[in-house]
Amino acid sequence: MPITWLDINFTLIRRAATYEYNISPSDYFHIASMEINNIKTIISADAELDAVDIIKRTDPLEK
Repeated sequence: MPITWLDINFTLIRRAATYEYNISPSDYFHIASMEINNIKTIISADAELDAVDIIKRTDPLEK
């Protein structure tokens, strides 16, 4: 599975500041990075990301 490291920049911070989801503030950066880079799915055990309608979460702990 390829992994790409994405930098935090002003564009990302500005995008993250527009969200109003009921999630951890640090997750705003994950979502903004995904949106800016056209990434639709995140692998995460963090169920609160299910509240974000613009991404799909895949839980690595589910069988």
